[in-house]
Amino acid sequence: MYDFKNKRKNIQEANKYMLAKTASMFEYSGLPETIPAHELEKIIQTHGFAFITRAPDGELYAFAGTMGGEMDAYGNPQDIIIANTYLKFNKTLNIAKDGVLIKNDDFYIGLMPLYEKANTFLVENDINMMLWGYNSRTQKLMSAPDDKTKESADSYIKKIIDGDLSIIADNAMFDGVK
Repeated sequence: MYDFKNKRKNIQEANKYMLAKTASMFEYSGLPETIPAHELEKIIQTHGFAFITRAPDGELYAFAGTMGGEMDAYGNPQDIIIANTYLKFNKTLNIAKDGVLIKNDDFYIGLMPLYEKANTFLVENDINMMLWGYNSRTQKLMSAPDDKTKESADSYIKKIIDGDLSIIADNAMFDGVK
């Protein structure tokens, strides 16, 4: 069930949903078996780039890495550090000589910052809409003088949140709640 209050989870789910849509927009042919198209696109879109090189097993793989080292004349990094525990591959490579760099964009940003912002707004809007819906069904503040009346009032609020259109309560609740 959708928990509108779980912001982080809802943003992450929306991000994954957007990535599923955007990754399916691209078709590749001729990729080696070690580079599934969906994995390549996932790396490119989430990290802003993928670096394709041979791993110690001699096969080609797409990696996300950390770029750095000396800069070229335009301030672009010339090295990439690959660390992949599964393949036992941990090495600093020269971007121009040791593989192929595929960029998502000129600034190596990828889509995640855009998705995080947009989906944060959408999730916040979901919360606002849910709360507006609850509040529009009950325009009251309640005070309860004892635990039994408070439990009845809590039950009343829960039923409103659950979507009940008519709620029957006992006289004790109506007499005690102000």
